Amino acid sequence: MTTDAFLARLAFDLLSNTWNAVVLWALREGPRRPVELRERIGGISSKVLTETLRRLQFNGLVDRHAHPGAPPRVETRSPPWDGPC
Repeated sequence: MTTDAFLARLAFDLLSNTWNAVVLWALREGPRRPVELRERIGGISSKVLTETLRRLQFNGLVDRHAHPGAPPRVETRSPPWDGPC
């Protein structure tokens, strides 16, 4: 499989999952905590949101930032994108 074919398949796999696109859209205005994402999105369980965030992080589409201190606080954000618009 060529690199272009692999990248096309990866993009299709990522975008064919409804929650991936919904979560990315919810992150467009800046970092959000998981509870904030659930409130913004609505209709997504904690389990599905966690799985989606992990998948997006694994593929480099979101960054996870854990803040030190108590209680623990985690934010997820879309990294800056330097590609064409």
